Amino acid sequence: MLKLDLNYVVILYSVVILQKFHNNMSLSKNQIKYLSSLHQKKFRDETGHFIVEGEKIANELLSQQKFKIVSLYALENWIEKNKLQLINLKIQFHSCSEKDIERIST
Repeated sequence: MLKLDLNYVVILYSVVILQKFHNNMSLSKNQIKYLSSLHQKKFRDETGHFIVEGEKIANELLSQQKFKIVSLYALENWIEKNKLQLINLKIQFHSCSEKDIERIST
């Protein structure tokens, strides 16, 4: 169970909710390793970061602004649809492939 009193959040937008969209964007091995490590409590406690997956919770966190969002990883079509909000909130966002999201997802 994730502690909700952590200061930072990394949002991983789940592939299951998004329609299929292919692009050539790819995350580095280090990014994938870091994001995958956040599935373990030890690393969440060390960094103070945690991952949120899914459209509903991602949109709630974006609208509530209760946490500082460190990064957002999503497919290109979701980013394009929400780009203005991401820019206004000054959120660092990364476009990635379905394959990358599957590799770092739980």
